[in-house]
Amino acid sequence: MQAFDYLKELAKEHRYGGTAEERRAQKKITRWFQELGYHVEREATEYISSSVYLILKWLLAFAVFIALLVSSLWINTFIVALAILGFYTLLFKIMPKVELKIAKTKSENIIATLNPEKKHRLILCGHYDSARVVPKWFTRYQELRGAITPILTMISPMGLLAVLIFHGLYYPFDIFTGFQGSWVYIWWFFLVFSLVNYVPLLIMIFYMTDLLGSNYSMGADDNASGIAAMLEVSRRIKESDLNMRVDFCCFAAEESGLFGSRGWVEKHKDEIDRDRTYILNLDMVGRGDVYFLTNGVGMIPKKHCDTALLEMLKESLVKNHQEYEEMWGGASDVHEFLYRKMRAVSLMRANSKKMNPGHKMMNLISRTPVHGDFYPDISRWHHTEDDTTDKTSPSKLESSVLVVESFVHSISYKIGEGAL
Repeated sequence: MQAFDYLKELAKEHRYGGTAEERRAQKKITRWFQELGYHVEREATEYISSSVYLILKWLLAFAVFIALLVSSLWINTFIVALAILGFYTLLFKIMPKVELKIAKTKSENIIATLNPEKKHRLILCGHYDSARVVPKWFTRYQELRGAITPILTMISPMGLLAVLIFHGLYYPFDIFTGFQGSWVYIWWFFLVFSLVNYVPLLIMIFYMTDLLGSNYSMGADDNASGIAAMLEVSRRIKESDLNMRVDFCCFAAEESGLFGSRGWVEKHKDEIDRDRTYILNLDMVGRGDVYFLTNGVGMIPKKHCDTALLEMLKESLVKNHQEYEEMWGGASDVHEFLYRKMRAVSLMRANSKKMNPGHKMMNLISRTPVHGDFYPDISRWHHTEDDTTDKTSPSKLESSVLVVESFVHSISYKIGEGAL
């Protein structure tokens, strides 16, 4: 089989977590690696599949945020600002760790290994599960939001905290002093903006958890393409004399919250040599006009991708005559590796869309190391009914295979030269 054959076979049906279709995909991927002569492990992992949990989590988060904002009418706003910071720390720093502990729904990560005796290690990874379909109205809302409010999306929470802190410090000795006078107009801006910005997100969550009904995406590009590229690369390098171990990690439950990769990294973090392990994540590489390289993720704190790996990936793209841009962020399995301070980078294909002044200002304010004029636009197929095999491109998938294959050999060469 070739790369596009793998993609077609995987994308014949959806692979949503917890379904019979997902389990069939696990068996297919395992069998394909075994037919190529690889030792394969199917490692148990857990995720939270409860729709009730997801809905309650974000409903509670929204309710607490609005309640804290409203309380600033009566309580010293500096105290409220501290409460909001504490709440966000709980939500985004502590809860992900708690979720790994309480996750009970079973799935499997699939890992095929080449040269297990080598000290240097390359991890090629991507997720095999697929998602539910995002409603079309939400796609249009996101496009509108991205066109006219990117700066507000970032400035609103930052501006809110700044106003709360400075106003509260202006009345440092009166615990029960809230917004007063003309400050109330600023308060109303943040309240209305929060409602406009986050209520559609809540409705979308209801839709995606089947409360309002939803179909499944076939996930041809997201991410049968990444798995297909990995399989084809594994076939081509099988007999190569590489200076490193290669692990092909097919992660489960990415669409449920990156649970497969988070669980795998948590389990194996102590055995990974951070200086001699390199990670390339593949997510959506079978469609789109331009490659996008992830420079890093997060804002506070920022987690940067490995500079040496980025340069080698750029060299592989240039060598194969491929255009590329750089981006910051994006939810994919590279996150957990970066948050664990590992040497990682991520690659995807997308249509490119020119940044408006809001996007550029947001990058400037957040000091992201992205200086291009374009950002990835995948809204036409990402999590939609249009993510099907006939919309993907055999030639684009093949170019992705060539880029990854070149990247693998480049790392092996650098290791042999002692440059990594």
